[in-house]
Amino acid sequence: KSGAVKQIVDMLTEKGQTYEKDGAIWFKASDFGDDQDRVLVRANGIPTYFVPDIAYHYNKLVTRGFDKAIDILGADHHGYIARMKAALTALGVDASKLDIVIMQMVMLIRDGKPCKLSKRSGKAITLTTLHDEVPIDAARFVFNQRNADTHLEFDLDLAVEESSKNPVFYVQYAHARICSVIRKQADEGVKYEGGAVSYTEPAEFALIRKIAEMPEMINTAAKDYDPSALTRYSYELAQAFHKFYDSCPIKDADADVKQSRLALCEAARTTLRNVLSLLKVEAPERM
Repeated sequence: KSGAVKQIVDMLTEKGQTYEKDGAIWFKASDFGDDQDRVLVRANGIPTYFVPDIAYHYNKLVTRGFDKAIDILGADHHGYIARMKAALTALGVDASKLDIVIMQMVMLIRDGKPCKLSKRSGKAITLTTLHDEVPIDAARFVFNQRNADTHLEFDLDLAVEESSKNPVFYVQYAHARICSVIRKQADEGVKYEGGAVSYTEPAEFALIRKIAEMPEMINTAAKDYDPSALTRYSYELAQAFHKFYDSCPIKDADADVKQSRLALCEAARTTLRNVLSLLKVEAPERM
């Protein structure tokens, strides 16, 4: 309705980057690195889906002036990269401003076997349908467990299992356990007062080192467009806390040791909650 699609065709034509063949309007994509030229407007006058896609990216990068556009596409759309970058280059736009993340396929597993799905037979499962079976926290966590170029097996049974085998349950339970430790000590009138701390146990140092990794982990995840770094880190942090909890008692420790370990619990809780918040996954205080 805005006329943006026609405008793109007109702009490419004015730049001498189109030609007519068999009644259709073609873009000279091969002049800009694509493996072949592409149809912009069919012989019947209807634009191909490629044209509104060009218009969208032009609008984002030029009209609205964004520094970066990130597309997330399925593995069967790999050929889209060269043609879109060719179109942007032909329009005088820096094609390096467009980054494309190619996502591999997801296989749903039930009862240890792949669910047989077919788009043609109408048996594809939408996210809305999946959410009827799997809590949104579990879905978000599981889908982000693998980086984009890795095939994902989504175990429907495991995603709803309340055990340490379920990674999202394991991580959320760690947060709830930390909250429980701090809450129980507070009920007994003991809180971390902000004084000096001292550590001697390997499990304490391991947890401290894992907490300290968070800033660099987030920077790397952002740079690589890899949210799976956050799920891996949250799981490793939960592991480090569980080991600390099992080997470094707090309740019966001396006052100075208790203060130091409560400080470490506070730091672990804050870190784990922050990472889960980036994933939009709840950090429950009780489970």
